[in-house]
Amino acid sequence: GGGNPLGDTYVPKCCDTTLQNDDQWFFYPEYGIRELADLQNVYHQTVGSGGVLEMDFAIDRTGNVAPEHAARYKELGDWVRACYGNDKVVGSGKTDGISDILVEVDEAISFDRFVLKEDMSVVGQAITGFSITSGDTVHYKSDLAGIGNKKIIILDAPVRGVSEVTFSVTASLVESFGEVSFALVSGDEC
Repeated sequence: GGGNPLGDTYVPKCCDTTLQNDDQWFFYPEYGIRELADLQNVYHQTVGSGGVLEMDFAIDRTGNVAPEHAARYKELGDWVRACYGNDKVVGSGKTDGISDILVEVDEAISFDRFVLKEDMSVVGQAITGFSITSGDTVHYKSDLAGIGNKKIIILDAPVRGVSEVTFSVTASLVESFGEVSFALVSGDEC
């Protein structure tokens, strides 16, 4: 069913998908492979929602990964490292449901996404609502979705000229939980 949010086992949601078009699991060169933009969407919808992305390796008739497949896997990996490996600002802290995590930002930088992570080794996925603000501007607010292993939030437009960003927990399953970290990321490399 929907799982038990207070259970003692964390079972992440998984997405298994194919590199080839039309959901082909075995090697059929006539189907071609998915475009990088499509795979980026898959990444955001799975890994960016706390899930695990499992992508197939369709071995060709020689027993190898076809060169064009290997190139696309590398392209996806390079994109992930370029997009999410160079955080502009990183903040972390322990909250008890009352305190906020405040991160100072160089006003010269811009960012268009947040990457949030919840330390689930303490009590599992505990946060069920949160907000991210700077001054009076609410960049993101969720009362129904938690963070879990990883949450990527892509904003509609880049944010510029702010001096601080505040992460606030607005709802949780338990009063005390593990550390929360978040990064402000520029989509320039994305």
